Amino acid sequence: MRIEDIPQEPSILDGRLRACYARNAAGRYEVATSKGWEVERIANQLAVGEVNAHIACALAAVRAGKASALAYHMARAHMDARLLAAHSGFWVWQVKRHMQPRHFQRLGEKALRRHADALGIDLATLTGPVPA
Repeated sequence: MRIEDIPQEPSILDGRLRACYARNAAGRYEVATSKGWEVERIANQLAVGEVNAHIACALAAVRAGKASALAYHMARAHMDARLLAAHSGFWVWQVKRHMQPRHFQRLGEKALRRHADALGIDLATLTGPVPA
């Protein structure tokens, strides 16, 4: 892309500039700035919509008693069982088991704290009621 062809459209950058590489008049690459690109804005809006739908689905499952609060907090932190297991030190099968309400209720404070620390939340948030 040439420097003069760099998109300068409204985007998610809110007036900030992003650095990108483009060819100058001599045909050599150099760093240039861009205000953003409409396609990028649309793609990000779609991605955020998907994430919000996933969080809403997890919240509905918690309210229906099909999942524990852990599932909701994992969705909010953009984590799946494998990622939470890697950060908390549990096995993946243990995390999946903890996502079930009956097993989550039986967890001790030490296990709950490991999950809370891995999710970046405090213990009261993890064990408290999910938002309305």
